[in-house]
Amino acid sequence: MEVSEIQTLKSQLEKSISNGKVNNVLDLLERLENFKATESNLRLTKIGLCLSSIKKHKNTTTEINTKVKLLVDKWKKTVRESSSNNSSTSSEKHTSIENNASINNKKTTEKPSLPNCNVRKLSNDSNNNAISPASSSVNSPNPSNVKERTFQTDGIKLTSTGSTVRDNCTGMLYSALGLGSEEESDLLLEIAISIEKTVFGKNEKVDQQYKSKIRSLFMNLKDKSNPELKERVISGELAVEVFTEMKPEEMASDQMKILLEKAKQQSLHFAQTPKDNSAETDQFKCGRCGKRRTKYYQMQTRSADEPMTTFVTCLACNNRWSKKYEKSIF
Repeated sequence: MEVSEIQTLKSQLEKSISNGKVNNVLDLLERLENFKATESNLRLTKIGLCLSSIKKHKNTTTEINTKVKLLVDKWKKTVRESSSNNSSTSSEKHTSIENNASINNKKTTEKPSLPNCNVRKLSNDSNNNAISPASSSVNSPNPSNVKERTFQTDGIKLTSTGSTVRDNCTGMLYSALGLGSEEESDLLLEIAISIEKTVFGKNEKVDQQYKSKIRSLFMNLKDKSNPELKERVISGELAVEVFTEMKPEEMASDQMKILLEKAKQQSLHFAQTPKDNSAETDQFKCGRCGKRRTKYYQMQTRSADEPMTTFVTCLACNNRWSKKYEKSIF
């Protein structure tokens, strides 16, 4: 499938989704199955950026999004395999050059008829030839580091906002979005610019509040333990307007949310004072000292339909713990 044909399909896709012609969009996506993706033609046609826009369009459907995801995943796999094969071929060439240089060096040094000075000179030249490929291989990109993308390594040229701080913040956000991502740079740049503009638009000032918010968004997007957040932002599942309003605890991974909730409950428990109507009871057995001399209180720590949390303190050893019960236990 030629690049010109892809450009035509892209225009038809954009027109069809805008007019709400779902069947036309599905047919066009079906035709894209024959597209053999390479890194160069993906960048040239920007078809990946088009599909990302379709996923976020108001006229999209679940069926369209599923088909888009399958296509994008297929193209990513093809590009990865192609990059891997190119890397292997390059490595074999370097090895071949080094071996040939080594053989030439051996043949040169074994010639007895040459004077010592000439042998030494030829030997040095051949050594230089042997070293050259190794040096170039050190400078070439390491496949394992390909995913470490920043706006500098991707060669992104930012359109200045007139503020160095804002431009740097956009670059930071791009780097956070690009870390570990294989999405097109145009899409990542579009999202980074949108995030920065939305944050700046809150009060139209580059102040401490602006910097703190950008830093918080940057750190959470960059968090390797929470890749789902970045994927949701890039895919459009999480709108930029919603994302920029989120608090750090809302952006946290599910595992971190559990830890934060646990810490919150412990803080509530330890902050309890004698004025809090704690009642003494022998219904609980302390896991530390084994005695039943305890006091407790119950609190609704979540929504009303969640179980009550009972906080217990051992009066003998001051051990504290909590349990959840559907109803009051007394």
